[in-house]
Amino acid sequence: MTDSGPDGKDLLIDWVHLPGRAVETSLWVSLHDALLETVHLDRHRRTLDLGYDVPHLREFHGFPDSTRFLLRFEGVGAVRVEKSVAWPGDFSIPDGTPYAEAEKLIAGNPAKSIRETVSWPEFVSRVEQEEGSTEILNPSLATGSSGVALRMFMHVNDDFYPEVFVSSERMSISLSSGEDVTLMEFLLLGKHYWDTLSAEAPSEPANG
Repeated sequence: MTDSGPDGKDLLIDWVHLPGRAVETSLWVSLHDALLETVHLDRHRRTLDLGYDVPHLREFHGFPDSTRFLLRFEGVGAVRVEKSVAWPGDFSIPDGTPYAEAEKLIAGNPAKSIRETVSWPEFVSRVEQEEGSTEILNPSLATGSSGVALRMFMHVNDDFYPEVFVSSERMSISLSSGEDVTLMEFLLLGKHYWDTLSAEAPSEPANG
């Protein structure tokens, strides 16, 4: 089952209206703490190339220092950037407020923020200004019969935490050396790293 437009053609998958049968895959194991170094949107060819340095995976798997992970989106139909703008009103916790109630007040304050869009050129410019220090926090991929959609929350700097959305017909992954990598292979690179890190972590002493 796919979503169709007035002309009967399938609509590109998008996080705004994910089809019920879309498969969501977290990219956290391989892209969390990755550094977004390059962003190139070719409107003529409708392609988007995202280049990442993932130092901990590069070092763990013995890749050369120059190795970068490249995500290419083809048949791009939409790119969108959003940010949360904090509520401008005063926020304070009255003296004597019980701890549990204070926690509720603190948790509820972000809900007053407003989501605003950021132009794509501005987003690219701000990423380039950080010279490869933009951190990926929580990326996910949705796959459906009409394409793929990327959702990526990131930390560009302390004043800019954007969320990027990409809708395209297909996506491929490769190393900067030219070697193609399947999505499963890419995820396993991250899984092996985190599994090893977890196994080597000191265990907490048992109570008693």
